[in-house]
Amino acid sequence: MLKDFGRRKTSLGEKLSRIFTIAIGLIIFALIINMLFHLADFIPSDQKRDDKELTQQERRLLERLEVTAIDAGFLKQQAGIREIYVPGVVVRLVNTSEEEIPFMQLRIDFSKEGRSVCVGGLSVTDFKPGENWEVLIKCSDSVFTGTVLYGIDEEDAEAGLDYEMTIEYGRTRIVVLKDVLPYNIFFK
Repeated sequence: MLKDFGRRKTSLGEKLSRIFTIAIGLIIFALIINMLFHLADFIPSDQKRDDKELTQQERRLLERLEVTAIDAGFLKQQAGIREIYVPGVVVRLVNTSEEEIPFMQLRIDFSKEGRSVCVGGLSVTDFKPGENWEVLIKCSDSVFTGTVLYGIDEEDAEAGLDYEMTIEYGRTRIVVLKDVLPYNIFFK
């Protein structure tokens, strides 16, 4: 008696029309999402702009400087009754540009198995065009009255340390050297 009340049979054409409308809607939605992703690439955000600016500053600084590790090893020093070995790297720094570099900092982090052992640093001011410096950067601890050399024992020195040298110039910080510090004693 009450057979399929409220339901009406749809024809094949109506079903195909609905499927076609849904498919067109999905395609348009996908195209809009795709356009938004492409527009995000064309419109640089503040972060992208800052990153691009820093990358350009790093590139310009690396074009202006030549940094080479000439020698690396340890200074053997007497600390009271025991000997300590102070990690150090002899670095050649050349200003290859025709511009003065007003202020930059060189920093070497000495580490063992990923843990920092000590840090050495050097501040460079008024680095003139064509200047060529050879400097020894060694571990030291800053104290109120100056710096105190920091060293390790002979066993740790023989095992060697890793080192990483960075240059800080303005907001730019670049890793320029990364190597293993061999057991080599400097005679100074």
